[in-house]
Amino acid sequence: MPSVYPGWVVKGTRCKLVVAPRGTLAAWALRKGYWKKKIFGWLFQNQVLRRANMFHATSDKEYEEIRAQGYRQPVAIVPIGMDLPELEISRAEFLVSGSGAGKRMKKVVFFGRLHKVKGVDRLVRAWGMVAREGWELVIAGPDCGMLDELKGIVAEGHVPRVSFVGEINGPAKYEFLAGGDIYVLPSDTENFGVTVAEALASGTPVIASQGTPWQGLERERCGRWVPIGVEPLAVALKEMMAISDEERAAMGARGREWIRRDFSWKGIGAKMKAAYEWLLAPDKVERPEFVVSD
Repeated sequence: MPSVYPGWVVKGTRCKLVVAPRGTLAAWALRKGYWKKKIFGWLFQNQVLRRANMFHATSDKEYEEIRAQGYRQPVAIVPIGMDLPELEISRAEFLVSGSGAGKRMKKVVFFGRLHKVKGVDRLVRAWGMVAREGWELVIAGPDCGMLDELKGIVAEGHVPRVSFVGEINGPAKYEFLAGGDIYVLPSDTENFGVTVAEALASGTPVIASQGTPWQGLERERCGRWVPIGVEPLAVALKEMMAISDEERAAMGARGREWIRRDFSWKGIGAKMKAAYEWLLAPDKVERPEFVVSD
């Protein structure tokens, strides 16, 4: 309904309708509750989406999902913005200060909903294959129907050093992410995956699945982008845990700089402003290169 009501309101007016699907047009999402979504789409939503003047996609992946559903309108590909959290101490300073290597339990962390789409079960199974002394897996997030299953995997597989710390909100989430040595997002699908940006902004290197649009992790040398599955995840974890603390700190620093450079709200706001200006006056304003019209 959030897209249906505006679609009704703008009909017959000079107003423009911009729709941001936020992952709802992904094949994985459309398969869930298939018939309910099929009927609702036929009755209401599809006609509104066809009436949209422009879509806003947060990644190339989401742009492809929009096109796969047959919508040919212009698409502004603009990521979600991110504010850099203030870090009390950088990871490199933490290690040099003497309170780092050898004096604390190192952490692989997950932060997000405990939902099937997030692939947390694969993370727990992969951890069971590569867990090593001096490391622990810490999982934070609200239970969306998976907590008992995850605890069952831990118990049945005798998976060592796994803890579930519940939901974390506000500034505490950045403290949690900054306290991790590796952040993992093993999702089946993500239109953006904001927790990856939050982890990088916190100076923590990331392992993300190829169900997310974070292939830039490899290019920016701040993490790994791996195929969906337990085995690829285990390989990436083993590799990332084996490198030195200093190298992981350098990866985290590069990730934080990437977020500062390409995901600042000032830059994101300027792009959206340019997209709206073009949409309102296409004969007078040149189409921005990040607005795809084909």
